[in-house]
Amino acid sequence: MQTITRILIFLLSINLCLFSNEFSKKSKNQIKQKISSHQNQIFKNQTIKKLIQQKSLLNNNQRDECEDGFIDDCSGDGDCCPESWVGDGYLDCEDPNNYGCDLTCYDNDGGDCEENSDDGGTDGGGDDGSESDCDAIGGNEAWVGDAWCDNINNNETCGFDGGDCCYSTCVSSVYDCEADSGPCLADICIDPDGNNDDCSNEGGDDGGDSGGDDECQDGYVDDCSGDGDCCPETWIGDGMADCEDQPWGCDMTCYDNDGGDCEENSDDGGTDGGGDDGSESDCDAIGGNEAWVGDAWCDNINNNETCGFDGGDCCYSTCVSSVYDCEADSGPCLADICIDPDGNNDDCSNEGGDDGGDSGGDDECQDGYVDDCSGDGDCCPETWIGDSLPDCEDQSWGCDLSCYDDDGGDCEEGGDDGEEQGCVEGNEWYCLGCELWISDCEYYECTDNGWSGPYSNDECGDDDDGGDDGGDNSIITITIGDSSGILGEMPGEGIQYGTEVPLFYQSSESIGGIQFTISDSPNWATGIEMSSVFEECFTPNFNDVNENFIGILFSLEGCELEPSESSVHFATITYILSEDASWGEEIGLSFADAIVSDGVGNSLSVDTNGNTINISLLGDVSSDSELNVLDVVTLINFILFIDEPTDYQHWAGDVNADAALNVLDVVIIVDMILED
Repeated sequence: MQTITRILIFLLSINLCLFSNEFSKKSKNQIKQKISSHQNQIFKNQTIKKLIQQKSLLNNNQRDECEDGFIDDCSGDGDCCPESWVGDGYLDCEDPNNYGCDLTCYDNDGGDCEENSDDGGTDGGGDDGSESDCDAIGGNEAWVGDAWCDNINNNETCGFDGGDCCYSTCVSSVYDCEADSGPCLADICIDPDGNNDDCSNEGGDDGGDSGGDDECQDGYVDDCSGDGDCCPETWIGDGMADCEDQPWGCDMTCYDNDGGDCEENSDDGGTDGGGDDGSESDCDAIGGNEAWVGDAWCDNINNNETCGFDGGDCCYSTCVSSVYDCEADSGPCLADICIDPDGNNDDCSNEGGDDGGDSGGDDECQDGYVDDCSGDGDCCPETWIGDSLPDCEDQSWGCDLSCYDDDGGDCEEGGDDGEEQGCVEGNEWYCLGCELWISDCEYYECTDNGWSGPYSNDECGDDDDGGDDGGDNSIITITIGDSSGILGEMPGEGIQYGTEVPLFYQSSESIGGIQFTISDSPNWATGIEMSSVFEECFTPNFNDVNENFIGILFSLEGCELEPSESSVHFATITYILSEDASWGEEIGLSFADAIVSDGVGNSLSVDTNGNTINISLLGDVSSDSELNVLDVVTLINFILFIDEPTDYQHWAGDVNADAALNVLDVVIIVDMILED
C-alpha cells in the first residue's frame, strides 16, 4: 500500500513540474511587470498571490530525493524547490519566506538574501537603494542579463536588457536563452550590436510550435491561437483575461470567451490605442503594455505620452473604472504620479483614493473585502482567508487577517485542530514559552505539552533543606505518558467514557514518596482512580478537587523506588470525560505542583513533563478506541451505502477532512494502521 502511495505521489510531482514550466511564462513576463510599480499596494498582491499559490504546488514532501531541476529546501522541512529560483531577484530567505522556500544555503539565494540588498544597485544602476536609470524609465534593473527577454528593459537605457533579447548576445544564467522566455520566441531584437540570425538553426524556435504535435496532457487545453501551446485548463474563467492579445501567453477565447473573462474587453486589444491585431503598438515598442491601458490600474510603465498616459488611469479626473476600480489602492490617488497635462488628482482627498492609505476604515469595506485586523484601515480580499498563504501580524502580503480564525488557520504554527497554541491557567491564556511565576523563586513554562516545571530562579540559590542531600545532583523527572481510551457508557455519541493516563519517573536517587497536582485544560477530565504499579509496597491516595487532581504515593513499609536512567511506570490515573468534550478535541494535562522525597524526608529537585488526552480517535470509525481492520470494513460499508454512518462516524471516517467518505480515507486509515 505504501509503495502504491509513493508511486502516486511521484507521478503527481512530475505533473506539477510540467505545470510549473508552462506557468513560468505567465509569471515573470507579465505578473512581475505589473507589480513592480505598485510595491506597497495591497491590491497588487491579489495578482502576486495567484502566482505564489501555483508556485507553491511545486513543494513535494514524502520523497527521498528531489527530481532534476529541483533542490532541497534549506529549512529542512522536506520541500523541493525549483533550482531556477536561486538568484532570480525574489527573496527566498529564512525571513521573509513568502514563496514557501528557504534557499539561503545556496549562496544566500544567489545573493538575493544578502543583508541590506547590496546587490540591488550593483548590476548597473542606483547605488544601494537609489533608483537606477533603467528603473526610472519603467524598466527593472534586477532582470537585466538574466537570459529572459524583458520587453520593458529592451531599450538603450537598460542596455537592451543586458543582451537578453538578441540570440547573438544572450548568455544563459538564471534562465536559459533557448527557452520560450529567451530572445528567439520574443523576436524583438533591436540592439544594434546583436541579432537573431541563428535562431532558426540552433534554438529558441522550438518553444513556439512544438508541444502541439501531441495532445495536451490532462489538465491542459490547446491554445486557441493555434501556436501549439498547451495552457492550464484552470485559467479558463479564473478572472484574468486570456484573450487574443495573450497578455499571459495563452489565447483561451475559443473556450466560451475564456469562461467569460474576455467578454467586454475581448476586442480592446488593439482599439485602445495602438497595434492592429498582432502588430506591436507604439506603447509596447517603448516598453509599455498596451493591454493594460485604460484598465483603471495606474501603470508606471504606461504613464507617458506614447501610451496616452495609461489611458487616463494615473489621474483621478480622467480615470474610468473598468477592469479595476479607480478608487482602489491600485488607482491614481495612491500612485500619485499624475503627469497628464489634461488630468489632475485634485479630488482625491475629497472623493476617493485617499482612503486607500490610512482611512479605508471611514466607510465599510465593499463586498468581498474585510477590515484589516491591524486597524490600519485597509480593506483586504475576503478570499485570502484560509488560502494557505499566511496573512499574519507581520503582514507579509500587506494584510493582517489573524483575527479571522487565525487567517482561516494559515497563521497557526502547530495547527492543533484550529486551536491557538498555548496554555491556560484560570481565565488567563499564556503563549508557548511564557512563564507563570508562583513565587519569587519558582515558575512554570508553557510548552507544547502543557505546563513544565517548576523551575527555580538562579538568584534564589538552593533553599532545599537537608544541605548534604545531593542538591542539584538529585534530579527527578516525572512525566505524564500517552493516554489510552477505555470502553464503557458514552456520555455523548462517540465520546469515550474515560481514559487511563500512565505516570513515569526517571531519577538519579532513590525515591521515598511523590506528591503532585495535575491540572486539566479545558476542565473536561475528572480523576476517579489512581493505582500503584508497585501496590505491594507503595500506597496511592488521591482526590480530584477544585479542577485539579492531587495524588500522593508513599510506602508504609519504608520501601523506596530505585534510581533509573530510563522511564519507569509507577502509577496510572483513570479519568472520566465530560459531556462537554467534543470529537477531535484535546485536553491538556500539566503539573501544577510536584514534590519528591528521598527515603528520609529530604526534598529532591524535580522536573515535570505534561501531555494531552485526545478525545476520540480520528479513523476510529468503529468506536473501539483503537485503529484496526474493523474501522476499514465499517468505513467501506458506509461508502457502499450498506450502512449509514452517525454524525460521529462520519467525522471519524473523514480523515482527510474533505466532507466526503471515499477511497482516499480508506487508503489513509490503512497507512495509519500499518504505521502503528
